[in-house]
Amino acid sequence: MNLKKYSNTEVYDLLQCSNEEQLNIFFTEFYKCYGRNLNHFIFKMVHNRDIAADLVQDTILKIYSKRKSYKPYFAFNTWFYSIARNSVIDYHRKPCNKLKVVDNLDAHDMLGIENPFSILDRRDTRNIFIESINKGIKNNSYRKSLNMVYEN
Repeated sequence: MNLKKYSNTEVYDLLQCSNEEQLNIFFTEFYKCYGRNLNHFIFKMVHNRDIAADLVQDTILKIYSKRKSYKPYFAFNTWFYSIARNSVIDYHRKPCNKLKVVDNLDAHDMLGIENPFSILDRRDTRNIFIESINKGIKNNSYRKSLNMVYEN
């Protein structure tokens, strides 16, 4: 059975069927025909393969549960792609799925790592201070002792 060759009314008849074995065959064929394209369609919107795979399963479950609402005057693939798109929209609406934008500075604070920019700033400040000491202090022993303090 190749679902792509079926007309909308033939698909409608298959979806309206109450025989579980035929429905199982239908959805197995559906996944074979459209699963990869559906996964790619969803992946383009979520940018995560695991989430896309979960949403494909969610979409197939929604198609199964809403199969009685399919009307043959709609193209079948348009109908199930709109269900997939709505599944992605529902996924993005959930507050737990919101992406939190974290600044580099915040990420370093959260991980307990010193920010590389502050390290560079401190090194630059120390180097400028050491250069100033070397240029401005004439007493050699005093300059060496200050250098020893600020080089570490």
